[in-house]
Amino acid sequence: MRKKLNEPPYFTPAWEVNDLVCAAVTTRINGFSLNEYANFNLATHVGEDACVVDKNRAEIKSWFDSNLQWQWLDQVHGNNAVRVSRVSKVISADAVVTGQQGLVCCVLTADCLPIFFASKDGSEVGLAHAGWKSLSTGILEATVLKFNAPRDDIQVWIGPGIGRCHFEVGSDVKDAFLQSQSIKDIKALDSCFQRVASAPQKFLCNLESLAKHILNRLGVTEICGGGFCTYCDEERFYSYRRDARCGRMLNMIYMKNR
Repeated sequence: MRKKLNEPPYFTPAWEVNDLVCAAVTTRINGFSLNEYANFNLATHVGEDACVVDKNRAEIKSWFDSNLQWQWLDQVHGNNAVRVSRVSKVISADAVVTGQQGLVCCVLTADCLPIFFASKDGSEVGLAHAGWKSLSTGILEATVLKFNAPRDDIQVWIGPGIGRCHFEVGSDVKDAFLQSQSIKDIKALDSCFQRVASAPQKFLCNLESLAKHILNRLGVTEICGGGFCTYCDEERFYSYRRDARCGRMLNMIYMKNR
């Protein structure tokens, strides 16, 4: 049997949650992928040899309890959130919630925000894939609705996504949020979009701020994390906006058995 990598190919969120809750984000450091996918691509849909992806997935699984069950998603930038109690084949959704211990919620990203959820008592966890399309069409609302915990008992950590410094969008993106009513406060919405001086119809979009405003409106106020930029941090993170053809990081959360 081949040896494992010398160092864990992931880091853990800095948030204070129940001891039952475990979460991690992989980086592109280490791993077996080559060329534009180097080095630790966990996605099967980006064009890399499936055998290499399987090796990387086996590697990440080897760092955790072998009894864990992993739920993968077919992410479509939509607003479908699912609650699962057992692992099934790949589900078409952009968020997954569970109250089942030992079931790993998985989301793949390369600029979109991974948003981690956990109830304070450690009885429920969830994970959402939140790009601008999903945010504007209600993915966070759908995810929160899948929790049994009161909204003020839900904690959130925002993982690595593209920063406003590199996320230039057109007016259609801002209009999508105006039409969606995800953020009813126009001042709050305007603060998330900085007009580009050289191109009046272009804006620098702050996905983190958009997510925080939506969560606060939903009554979820214990929010931490953020401050990453997948575009800027080329050593650690894949970025679709930067590279177009690239791998994906895995974001994962689960509850240990009591």
